[in-house]
Formats: sequence, C-alpha cells, structure tokens
Amino acid sequence: MPDRKTPEPTSPVAQAAEAPAGAPYILVVEDEEAIAQGLVFNLERKGYRVDLAAAGERALELAKAGRYDLIVLDVALP
Repeated sequence: MPDRKTPEPTSPVAQAAEAPAGAPYILVVEDEEAIAQGLVFNLERKGYRVDLAAAGERALELAKAGRYDLIVLDVALP
C-alpha cells in the first residue's frame, strides 16, 4: 500500500480539515490498507490530525520531521 498522499507534517495544510488547531497529531504506521484506512477514518472522525505511513522507512522520515503526540505502529510490519 502506498503512503497516504498528505502534505508534509510541518505544513499548516497537513492538519485535517475537521481537526481543531490544537488537536493531538497522530502518525499511523500500517501496511495493510483496510486496517490503515479504518484507523485513519475513525481517528479523524474523533477530531485527531492523522498522517499515515505504509512502510517503516517512511514512518521514520515522518517521525523525524513531524511533531507527533502519538505513533500507532504495526508491530508485525515487514
């Protein structure tokens, strides 16, 4: 599954439209598309700002560049 097409985490546009400015920022790292989309959908509905990475290398890049309050990591990621 390719990474979700989102702006860079440092960009103000990276915030989800529904998320308030001070909402917690979450990075979801999941390679199974159905699980990833379910997590993102539900987190955004609850008002969180969410970025998604499908691979560990991309997740590391985002984690280093962004200011995440939480990282949800698939422990069985290849």
